[in-house]
Amino acid sequence: MSAKTTPKSCPGCGVIMCPHHPNHHLYKTGKWRCVDCRAPPTGKNGGSGSPLVKCAHHNCRIQGGLVSLDAAWRCAQCEEPLHRNHFSGKQPTEAMCAACRRGKPKVKTDDFSLAKAKRLPPEPAEGDAAEQERVQRLAEDFRRGQASPLLTSKGGAGVLCRALQEVTLCMHPLAEAGLSEQSRTEHLKMLNLLKEAQTKLHHLPLDRMILEVLEGPRYSKQIEWASMEHNATTMAGALKRLPQYTNNALPAISLAWSQEWCDATKNFRTLAKRHAPTGLPAVTVHHLEQAIKEASGLVKIVLMLTWACVARLGDVTQLLMENIILELREDGMYDLRVKFVRGKVIGKIDPYWIHTAIPPHYAKALQDHMSLHPQWTFLFQCQSLGEREALMRAVTRALRVHDMRYDSRALRRGAAQFLANQGASYAKIMEFTRHADVAMLKRYLSFGKVKTEEVRKSSEVAASMLWTWRPS
Repeated sequence: MSAKTTPKSCPGCGVIMCPHHPNHHLYKTGKWRCVDCRAPPTGKNGGSGSPLVKCAHHNCRIQGGLVSLDAAWRCAQCEEPLHRNHFSGKQPTEAMCAACRRGKPKVKTDDFSLAKAKRLPPEPAEGDAAEQERVQRLAEDFRRGQASPLLTSKGGAGVLCRALQEVTLCMHPLAEAGLSEQSRTEHLKMLNLLKEAQTKLHHLPLDRMILEVLEGPRYSKQIEWASMEHNATTMAGALKRLPQYTNNALPAISLAWSQEWCDATKNFRTLAKRHAPTGLPAVTVHHLEQAIKEASGLVKIVLMLTWACVARLGDVTQLLMENIILELREDGMYDLRVKFVRGKVIGKIDPYWIHTAIPPHYAKALQDHMSLHPQWTFLFQCQSLGEREALMRAVTRALRVHDMRYDSRALRRGAAQFLANQGASYAKIMEFTRHADVAMLKRYLSFGKVKTEEVRKSSEVAASMLWTWRPS
């Protein structure tokens, strides 16, 4: 801009106008600048105020989103200023901003659907004595063991959150045997989520607040619906065992009394089945041998034992040294007997033995590892859940060198499918996998199973019988 340019003032309000764009006011962000070219004018500022205000229309780009009060229309409901350009061919009384247009219910004469409710009810006004007295009575009833009113009463969420903040979460050492370490860890994680819930959710009923807390990671971390179902089940179990975790300071809460919670968990199950992953591959024996050859240390032994026992990866990492018995056979192979006393299903069923066999070079690697540690310790020296999870992640990384779709369950699934392809009976496979019935085993074997060439050809022959046309 030339220094000789003399800025002009608006004849209506006296505010300095842009010297480059006639009839364009200036807007102020620290200094007055033009709406279009963003250039500052020369001379003095345009005074203490500007007649330009932000247009209330959604995402307005006209003249930088600013509109003059003299040339603006007003929203028919909130009376916010709007550009006339958004309403060409309409009358000023028909102008409506985006917020009012979204909030205005549409009248439908032929539709009997429910109106869309607000996601969160408004918070009660501060200093409402009646509301505070009602919440206080609710907290007293909760302390006396009446937990069901928290599910449907406003402010029930805040009562539980404040009560959790006042107690120390713990469990008697003798009662810990009733739950696995992973279950206790997940329960405490869910209770800590409730303890640290945002204050703006405290005025909600308890069931609504829990759904809001569980739904937060769904959008921030994009977790799967199966994880949402798992988190909901874990939350219900944690609240059911609330007396154990709080030394009987708080009563148990059953979410089954809430119809909204039951409908939400049913929806989680439906969406989890609808979006269930399909076609996940199982580890092949070729990829397993390559992974064992390339791996070293504990990962190599975990791969070998998991495949040989057709066991869960988490169960193998909890084996004790005294649970392993190796004996040399006449044909050069080694008999391997493994006793599982810890794991996912232990507690529902008794500890069990697995009888299998391994080649001599794998047996030597296992014997060398066992000779380095005392007989009474863990086989892989994993004392805590975190150490076991770190070892399982290392095993998964070793498998994904050959196929990125492999997960921690692909190893056991591949071993079971390999036994089935070799002609092993269902009863023999169930001795390894410990499935409850044959139907469950068949469903497990077909999950992620790739059709062989023979199965594909037989399917093509059967499909061709649907038609009367035959090749000449």
